[in-house]
Amino acid sequence: LDNASGVAAMLYAAKCIENGRYNIDIVPFNSEEYYDPQGELIYLKELEKRKEEVSLLINVDTVAHVGSKVAVASFNYDEKELLELDNVINSCPNIVSGNPWYAGDHAVFAFSGTKCIIIFASDLFEGCLSYTHCPKDTINLVDGKLIDHAAKFICKVVNGCH
Repeated sequence: LDNASGVAAMLYAAKCIENGRYNIDIVPFNSEEYYDPQGELIYLKELEKRKEEVSLLINVDTVAHVGSKVAVASFNYDEKELLELDNVINSCPNIVSGNPWYAGDHAVFAFSGTKCIIIFASDLFEGCLSYTHCPKDTINLVDGKLIDHAAKFICKVVNGCH
């Protein structure tokens, strides 16, 4: 559930993202499980050397808990962008708006002003976290259809289709 469901959604999304429209990096960070965001910081330094910026970061984490929906929250979006994002959310099955949180791999980017979308189980803070980081985190907690919904949502956002 934690990490594997997000990686699966990321890989499914990578298959349907239109390459050629944007310079897209798909990077599986995992610093939240550790005390130090070295991967993110090294990645940002490399981008700085190449004089490139991140225009949007999408963090997919603990996304497909059985019995939940896929929640989406954002950071650093203006009002117009939020309306567009809400339109995409409303056009997708099993996708709902969620509350933003900072204890994840997106935090370094969100604090630096980068637009971020976080995608997670709608019940993440109401019980889902009790299964993560322990032996109870097993495949039977994962709803594969929610992984598919999350991937399709990512594709709609990146490809600009509503």
